[in-house]
Amino acid sequence: MDGDSYYDSENGRDLVTCESGRMDKEQDHRQIHHQRVTIHVLPDDVLVEIFDFYVLDSSCYFNMWSRLLHVCRRWRHVMFSSGRRLDLEIFCSPGKRVRRVLDCWPELPLVILPFLNRDYLLKDDEEDDIAAVLEHPSRVSWISFVLTDSLLGKVGNLIQQPFPELESVYLSSRGQALPVLPDNLFGGFAPRLCNLTLVGIP
Repeated sequence: MDGDSYYDSENGRDLVTCESGRMDKEQDHRQIHHQRVTIHVLPDDVLVEIFDFYVLDSSCYFNMWSRLLHVCRRWRHVMFSSGRRLDLEIFCSPGKRVRRVLDCWPELPLVILPFLNRDYLLKDDEEDDIAAVLEHPSRVSWISFVLTDSLLGKVGNLIQQPFPELESVYLSSRGQALPVLPDNLFGGFAPRLCNLTLVGIP
């Protein structure tokens, strides 16, 4: 047997070749692993651009962007510090433990959207969720729900406050009794409002 060559006569294989092949595979594995973690060397501004594509692509899914927050602490910091740039909004749907959501999330703009149905008639406890969101008028950017006398009784005073971030409002009415909006709607101050739709409301 040659001093630099090793042959396994029982299994009929070159041990040097096998060992070399194993080392090559380990090296390839290390290279692949290294490639997987290279995103961590990207600067924050590049991450923001990547996040922007993700947020835009998932805009039709409520709060889908929040998945990125769970990747690591750095991503969470980058996203929250670039909330305006990424146009991050918190969708507040009734029945989704709204008060808990408001307590644990940063002060991002709020969207009141009862599910995907604009004509959805809210239950009593869901009306309380709407009122909870409207207690933060400086953050509400979008309002969309069916306005009933019952709901108006709960939010009548709340919607007479200034809403500086409000951009879109869609209010509709169902039933014979038409709710009457207060004269001082939104406190007379909603400078960003660009869309106001009232259906069945005088």
